[in-house]
Amino acid sequence: MLLSRSAVEKFETLDGDFVASLERVSVPGGTVRRFPNGAVEVDKDTWVHYGESESWHQLAEYAFIPRLEASGPFRSLGPYVPRKFYAILYPEEYQSRLGGECALRGWRSTAFDPTPGEFELASLTILVVFRARLNGSIREAFLDAVKHWMSDASKRGAFEDGPVSLVTQGATFTRTIARFIIDASKSGQDTLNWLSLVLLDFGEGVHVVTEITYGHTEDEIQEFFPNARGEQTFLPFPEDAIDHAASNPEASRESFVPSDGIVDSSFPSVRFRVLCLPDDEWDSFRGTVYFERTPTPEERDLLRDLMDSWGRLCSYGGFGGIGSHSKPRLSFDVSTDSVLVECDMGDVDPELALPAFIRMLEGLTRSTGAPIEAVVFGRALGD
Repeated sequence: MLLSRSAVEKFETLDGDFVASLERVSVPGGTVRRFPNGAVEVDKDTWVHYGESESWHQLAEYAFIPRLEASGPFRSLGPYVPRKFYAILYPEEYQSRLGGECALRGWRSTAFDPTPGEFELASLTILVVFRARLNGSIREAFLDAVKHWMSDASKRGAFEDGPVSLVTQGATFTRTIARFIIDASKSGQDTLNWLSLVLLDFGEGVHVVTEITYGHTEDEIQEFFPNARGEQTFLPFPEDAIDHAASNPEASRESFVPSDGIVDSSFPSVRFRVLCLPDDEWDSFRGTVYFERTPTPEERDLLRDLMDSWGRLCSYGGFGGIGSHSKPRLSFDVSTDSVLVECDMGDVDPELALPAFIRMLEGLTRSTGAPIEAVVFGRALGD
């Protein structure tokens, strides 16, 4: 089963070693692994054992166990063998936003055999159904979320599953539906599950998603999804598609993000990568924000204001402890299109301060369009 990012966060609020607790009770040959966006895959037996563990009983005694709902069960696509079965667990609050739906639906139901469209991995159609129509800003946010997932998935996929690439250079919107096409011929089910979990993040944080499907043919879409009929609007992914830029040297741009950065799954983002370097000391905090282009003067001013507000909350104990010992210092570097944020954090709680830091940067990209490529915490050894 798959635990959504928000479900994992709820458990980690109560059990800071939640994933480690799962690993301690994992059965031989069991699965406990974390997706780049912070979601977790865990096998059913390990999840049952966790429910019988001391960690669970401590949560039950001193706090409320987070209430979760399950998506409709789904299976891996036809070409991926052996066949596997999944369900996504997500917070009960999202269930109430589905508008009377029995559960989050989609993927490929266990009730149906594989269909021809599933085997067209080189041109696999992804169809996302929303509860309500999408306005212009929501469409742009959706395109941005898919692009940022692709920027990571196009390298190695999930768990070294193999890379994917975009076939369509944008998405087609019709009423409450968005769809796009990817090449998953070199990848696997783990990477598609990662995409589903990222789309669910979008549903929880931006616009409610009720269904996600893979591999429907055009005839099936027209027959089973009435809202796919009618006038279509095609919108390109921001700054061109990832694979298009890679195939066009003149359009590509050198990345200055450190190559030795490790994905920090403790503080994920749906809009950009979050990485950490080996020397990551909290009391001498260093966070470097890498942009995909040089930020404008207006974007720099807004970033200064945001960091000043974040710093004030840190200094007055808004994120736990007595407070930070200095206000954030910003250093812009035009040669790498980046800004370094430094601060003496004192006894501020990173579990509270860093999510706020990331959410504020997500808000910056959403409101101004400033394209953030990655946020990197710490410094290389020896720097």
